[in-house]
Amino acid sequence: MDDPLQFSTRPSPRLVYLCGLSDPLKIDFCRYFRESIDDCDLRVFNLEDGMRTAILQSPVFLFIYTETPGHLQRVAADIAFLRCNLPQVRRILICNPALRGNRLLDEVSLDGIVLTDARRSDLIACLNNVGRGLRYVQSGLGSNVAALPPLPDSITGKAREILKYVSLGMQNKQIADLVNSSPHTVKNHKSKMIDKLGLSGTTELYKYAIQHLTDDRLEEVPFDK
Repeated sequence: MDDPLQFSTRPSPRLVYLCGLSDPLKIDFCRYFRESIDDCDLRVFNLEDGMRTAILQSPVFLFIYTETPGHLQRVAADIAFLRCNLPQVRRILICNPALRGNRLLDEVSLDGIVLTDARRSDLIACLNNVGRGLRYVQSGLGSNVAALPPLPDSITGKAREILKYVSLGMQNKQIADLVNSSPHTVKNHKSKMIDKLGLSGTTELYKYAIQHLTDDRLEEVPFDK
């Protein structure tokens, strides 16, 4: 029998939900996930039940599979609710390749996006970055950045650096620590950028940032077990 004290100090596995996977993809992805990440309590749900249970149970990582823009639109409100009310639940989209380049990917409050054919390194990098409070988008996904207008010349230096961290979903205090400023100074920089760019608020600034700067990656390190 295990020593009770030893058992109580054993780290708890991270609760991970997979939601909305079709049966063939469910088998393949679950096997692949377990082979890649061994320290997790993996549970599988359909799309609606998974979103509802996540709101009640607060998993560490919530993977959501959607095949079409309609599926993604259907759960967008629940994803936004989680971001506002349960920010500790990390929301990651398993993206059907058919959604590649769809603007809706930029508009939904996601922490990470990976393709169904993601490599093991993509999955680990996603979990690592998202687990650190950063946004992760697998290379080749998201908007066609080349088609967007360039950043104005007025967005330079520290403001551009702050915008890069905004694109990764970081909060003012996290950004302040990285740019050696106070959260108040970061907030002021963001307010000035909102005015210069003619945006309506911080949500629009976030969308703008990820459309322009999602390719500005931070260094990826091995997933912390």
